[in-house]
Order: sequence, then C-alpha cells, then structure tokens
Amino acid sequence: MPRNLKVGDGLKGLVHLRPQSGPMRPGNYDFAFYNYYRGVGASGFVLGKLETLPVASDTGPVATILLAIANIRQQLTQRILRNIRGEPGDIAASLITGQRDGISDATNSAFRLSGLSHILSISGFHMALVAATIIGSLRAIMAFFPGFSARFPVKKLSAVIALVGSAFYLLLSGSDVAAQRSFVMLAVILLAVTVDRAAISMRNLAIAALITTAISPHEILGPSFQMSYSATAALIAFYSWWSRRQGRLAFQKGASNHLVLALPIKAVNHIGTIAMTSVVAGTASSIFAAYHFNNTAPFGLIGNALALPVISVFVMPFAVLGLLAMPFDLDWLPFTVMGRGIEVVIALAKMVASRSPSGNLGLMPQGTLILMSIGLVMLLCLSTRLRLCGIPLLLGAAFMMMRAQEPQIIVSEDGKLVALRTDDSNLAVNRASGSAFTLNNWQQGYGINEVVKPSKAGAPSKEMQFECVEKVCTAREPGGLIIAYTDEAGRRQAACGEGDIVILAYSTGTAICEDKNILVLTKRDLALHGTAEISLNSHEPVRLPSTDRENGSQAFLAEANSSRARRLQSVIINYAVGPPVRPWNAYRMYSRAARNIEDYKSRKRVNAARNQTSGCEKPGDC
Repeated sequence: MPRNLKVGDGLKGLVHLRPQSGPMRPGNYDFAFYNYYRGVGASGFVLGKLETLPVASDTGPVATILLAIANIRQQLTQRILRNIRGEPGDIAASLITGQRDGISDATNSAFRLSGLSHILSISGFHMALVAATIIGSLRAIMAFFPGFSARFPVKKLSAVIALVGSAFYLLLSGSDVAAQRSFVMLAVILLAVTVDRAAISMRNLAIAALITTAISPHEILGPSFQMSYSATAALIAFYSWWSRRQGRLAFQKGASNHLVLALPIKAVNHIGTIAMTSVVAGTASSIFAAYHFNNTAPFGLIGNALALPVISVFVMPFAVLGLLAMPFDLDWLPFTVMGRGIEVVIALAKMVASRSPSGNLGLMPQGTLILMSIGLVMLLCLSTRLRLCGIPLLLGAAFMMMRAQEPQIIVSEDGKLVALRTDDSNLAVNRASGSAFTLNNWQQGYGINEVVKPSKAGAPSKEMQFECVEKVCTAREPGGLIIAYTDEAGRRQAACGEGDIVILAYSTGTAICEDKNILVLTKRDLALHGTAEISLNSHEPVRLPSTDRENGSQAFLAEANSSRARRLQSVIINYAVGPPVRPWNAYRMYSRAARNIEDYKSRKRVNAARNQTSGCEKPGDC
C-alpha cells in the first residue's frame, strides 16, 4: 500500500475480481444476499503494486463530515495500538473503532466457546456501557452543584448528552449494522427517559424493532437482529416477572435493613443478577446461534459471570476516559488500565474455553427454527398463562431437530469439492487440499469429527474413502451406491461406467450419461443452484455379492439392480439457492459455468498445459 494513505484517496492497480459466493450449504449465511444490500458486487484481491490516483470527492456537508470522522477513526485506531501493544490493543480497537483485523483465530475461538464473542463486536452492551458511563459521570459532577441540580432536570440533561455521545460513538465505530441496531434501541430508551416514560419495556423494544426494520428490512433474516432482539426481549420479560415477585422475599427485605447483612446481600444479588442475565439472554439467543453458527457456549454463564465485571469496571469506562483524555495527551493512563483489563478478559476466556465441551448441537432444520421462534415469541410476549403454550412448540422443535436427517453427500457450488458422510461421523472428501473455509463450515454444520482425505495412488483405501485414479475419484456410500467424480470431459465415459451418482465438474463437452438410471450432477447445475445436499431416504442397502458364484448369477444381478434402482429413486437433492430467482442471485445465470463456457485461464497457464500435453519441457522446444 502507498505511504500516507488517507480515507477517501483513490487507488489505481490491477485487481482480480470474483463473483459473489453463495451459501456454503442450504440455509447457511448467504454472502450474495447481504452484499447485495450493501452495494457490493464482487470480491477479490490486488495484483501487484497500487498507486494513488486523484478522484473527485463529494463536497456535500454530510459527505465532508463522514470523511472527517473516518479519518479520525483511522488515526484513533493507530493511537490505540501505540498505547496498547499486541492483541489487547487489537481488541481495544475493536471495542472503540470496530476494527478487528489483528485478533487471532485462537482468541476468537476462545471468546466464542466461553460465550464472550458478543463483546468483540460493538453492540448493545457497549452502547449501554458508554451511555451509562456518560450519565453516571455527569450526574456525579452535577451533584457538586446543588443549586444547578435543584433548578434543572439533571437526569434528562444527562440522557440527552448521553444520546449525543452514543451517536458520536456510533459514527466513530464505523456504523456497523449491529451498532446501528444497538443505537436505535438505546435512543428509544434515552428518549423515553426525557419524557418520563418507562425506559426499558417491551413497548420500547417493539418501537426499536420497527425502526430497525424500516431502515434495514433485510436484517430480519440475519443473526445480529435475531440474537440481539431475542436476548433483549427475554431479559425484559424475565425481569418484569421477577420484579413482581421480588417484594415477596420478606427475609431479604428485612435483612437489608441491617448494616451487617446489607453489603453481603447486595454482593450476592449483584453476582446473581449477572449470572441470571447471562442465563436468560444466552438461552434465548442460543437458538439463533445454533442455527446460524452451529455453535453454542455451554460454559457461557461462567465466562460472562467472570468477565463482565472486568469489562464493566476496567475496560469500557476507561475506554471512554481515554477518548476524553486524548486532547490533553493523557490517554496513555486510561488506555493502560484498559489494556490490563483486556489481558485479564483474554486469560479468563481461554481458561473457560479450555474446559468447555463442544457446543455444536448439529444440523438445525429451518422448520425447527420457525417453531422455536414462534414458541419463544409466545413465551416472552404473552402476558397471561397463555404464554405456557409456547413450551410445547419449543419441545416439538427440539424433537424435530433430533429427528433431522443429515445429507449423505455434499457437493460445493464450484464443483471442486465432494464430501461423503461415513458411518463413523467422518467426512470423506475427493481432494487432498480442498477449500479450508468450506471444509470448516461443513464440519461445524454437520457435526463432523474428522475429514478423511482421498487415498494415494497404489495405497489401500479405507471403507467409504475416495480413491482417485486417472482424474476419476470414486467412493462407496454406506448403502452401497458408488459416487464417481471427474473434472475432465475426456473421463466422462469412465465416470459414468463406474458410478451410480456421477458428478461431472467441467463446463464444456457432453455432461450426461448414456445410462438414464444414473443420477448426474453437472457443474452447470451447481453454478445455477449452488451447493447441493444429496439425501438417500431409502434404508434398503444395495445388495453386494458375498461369493464369486453369487457375483455371476443372473438372480443376484437382477436383485442387485432392483435394490440399486430403489435406492436411487429415494434420492432427494436440496440446493442452497432454490427457486424463485432473486435479484441477489441473478448473477449466477451469467457465469461461465452456467453458460457452459470453460473457466478463464491466463495465457501462461494455457501454454503450460499445452506444453505438458505435448511433452515439451520448455516453450522453445516445440
């Protein structure tokens, strides 16, 4: 990158752009869908060196302000990283400016398993702490001026100033979707304070949800919206129920009047409140975490109970103080305390994660998510005993999830990776070096223990392991059908002769098998419809010969062909991108694979392949 680069500068260089990527599996995160609403049409990387280029910038007042804030955000990130070294500095930058580039995969995994991943993205927790710090500081300062406090509504003034500060924090953090949603919710609460209404209520949450839906309606389908609003609704519903019963605790009410018992009771209540908040919010949001990320945090209660006090006392308040002290060049002191607090949080997260079991509950069908969502809404929003009607729906959804049948075969949307689910919950793949991102996604989504690479040429292959010979890879699924794969048009006959389910992953040439009983999946099918899941509903395996005499008998062949046909007829293919065609999927129809055009190859690669075919070691030898 060129030196002294600023936000808004133009860049010139050679880039390699690729089309959008669809879901890694049906029901998974759709990159094309969310990028469509962000105005992103392609992704890629830079080839070579970039040069600065003068570009015409928008001279409007809004654009000027946003550009200035973006430059402040960039400079602020660099200043934070200078004061807080290492990974704690990267986490501090993510908490203040929303930039998470330097956080390692190990730390991200530790935060996820310990239930603390929500603190790495700017959300309602951070907005609430910023607003609480501003309100608490202002009211404490105004308390030193009793004349002013007696004449003016100090609480309302603090709420208005906190709203302005939170808006600045929103702009400073990059205005991510989660941060926008959190700001809307906080703004409704602070405005309710200024008009003497209940700050936290289900009505205010509904208003915030309506505003968020009007601004970004597509976010309703995203994990951020679902997890945030479900957790907030659960907390409001629970504490509304709890506050009505808290007055019945006569012992606590009487004991709190004694000075000796007051402090221990308050400490126990504070710890219990943190624990209960984590349980209630984590339970409600875990439904959507299990669906979108195939992950829950079994020890999230412990992780939040240990880390949230540190974050609330030593991290976020000192982040605000660091920003306020920055003009006086005294930010090093608050940021030092903040860095030490983040180090403690990282240590706690890794300690909890090292003892946490796997939180992967397996594949969650869409029907299960819908039933659980309806049951959760009934349980939280109904005010009478009718709310108990949501419990059978939740139980039914859990039963449906336990009965869900996972696919036996998965084919990636680019046709390069084929995976076969084995009897021992492993995943046999056709490539020794497949896409790590895709494989990790499949492992989490389908609850896979291990990925089994194909056997090497001449080496004995394990049961249900892919064996690749001369551009044709074959494997036998648990029911006896043979899966054959090739990405060479010239090996079509060999693949069709060996397989019952054939994947022809090339763009040019004939892509059918003469035998109509063979199930054929082409690269064009995958280009149009995305990743394919193949499920076999028949429990009857294909009959295989047990003796040489049986192998040659006509009766056996007839029975084997009959069982093979019945098993093939039970095949159900579920694509990640189904009909009807949506605007964010329209680009798929114009891809080279969808039009049966060979993938683009550079002249260097074409010459290398031609030389290899003709036996020439160098281009000049031919």
